[in-house]
Amino acid sequence: MRTRDGFSLLEVVIALAILGLFVAGGIFLIVRYNSMSQGITHVSAIQAATSFVRHFIRQDSVLRAIGDDSDVILEKVNERLVLIENALNGPNEGMGFLATAGFGDLRIEISPLEQSSVMYNGNDWILFTVEAMISDIDRNSKEEKVYVTISSQ
Repeated sequence: MRTRDGFSLLEVVIALAILGLFVAGGIFLIVRYNSMSQGITHVSAIQAATSFVRHFIRQDSVLRAIGDDSDVILEKVNERLVLIENALNGPNEGMGFLATAGFGDLRIEISPLEQSSVMYNGNDWILFTVEAMISDIDRNSKEEKVYVTISSQ
């Protein structure tokens, strides 16, 4: 009677086929996980850029020092918003504050100021709303709107 010293060729092939299925499934899961994490990272970057733009507009000293004459305010603020848009995007789509902050593939477009009036606690408040559109120009053309409100009494 002869003893077996190892596995038959058929047993080795079956074991390698099963192992190959596990490896293929693992590679598929890794690729899927990487693409999902890149998408989440990209959404987080757009949200961070949105916060950056909102803070940048709110902290602008010219916009914070607006007066009472609404016509002068509209003219000055709209001029300032064009300067802010150019500062964020950079001259000729170059290195602006967005690129410096690490958001080089994002661009911003600021619309003209909208004015409304609100009565609050017996005081008439003038509200100026700025709408900025942040768009991704390189990856998936995702856009997000940012609204910033400035008030004057």
